[in-house]
Parts: sequence; structure tokens; C-alpha cells
Amino acid sequence: MNSTLIQQNAETYALQGGNPGIFCSGLGEKNITSNVIFGSPHSVVKGIKLGKKIKDIPFNLIIVDEAHNINHHDNKSMYMRILNHYGLMAQTEQHTYRVIGLTGTPYRGKAISIVGPDEYFKEEVCSISSKWLIDNKYLVPPV
Repeated sequence: MNSTLIQQNAETYALQGGNPGIFCSGLGEKNITSNVIFGSPHSVVKGIKLGKKIKDIPFNLIIVDEAHNINHHDNKSMYMRILNHYGLMAQTEQHTYRVIGLTGTPYRGKAISIVGPDEYFKEEVCSISSKWLIDNKYLVPPV
């Protein structure tokens, strides 16, 4: 959602051997020549609105970090303008389009789940507990 996350995710991808593009005004980069682009939602929605080249890329996978920020009940919200744009493009051009949401909490607002039959995300495919993270030395046990 912010330039720090965009930078960290792109750097991690590069450390794994990838060649990331970054589309983020906050980082002063608008590189869309790579197969994988890390973009801030603010920059992407503005690029779509202004008719920049990013609006014409037929993405087949969009991964949203901090997915609990998606308000799918409001088609005018920033995320929904992006997801609806690329979803419509996929339908029009008849190509595969998937959205994966990553979040530390599968809830929006006052304990409203972001996963369910009436929610944007229909299925939770993976959940990692604090206990697992502690047991595997990713987190320090609370004292």
C-alpha cells in the first residue's frame, strides 16, 4: 500500500532471481517493461485514469499485499477501480485473470471477514498461525 512495502517486496523478488519492475510515484519509478511489476495502488489507479501504458497490460495475476484494505462493496474505491479494470480487460480479451490477497489479518474493520461466499475472496488457501511462526523461529515468543 505504500512505497516502503513496494520497495521491500521488489527487493525480495530480485534476491530470488527475479527482475522486478516498479510502478510507484513515491519511489520515482514507472518501469512497466518487466514481466512482474510491483505497483502502489495510488500510482496504478492514477495511471489507469490518465491513460498511461499500465492500463493496457493484460495482467493474468494480481497479488494484493494488505488485502484487508479492499472494499469490494464500493466499486469506486481505489482497489476496486483497479481490479474491475483488469478484470473487465481479461473478460474482453478472454485471458486468465486471478487475484491473490495477502494479509496479516483476514478481517476488515470490526471483525468483518474478507473471505466468504459474499466477499471478494471466496476461499482462504493458506493460514499461518503465530504459534507456527514462533515454533519455526520467525517470531520471538512473547514474554
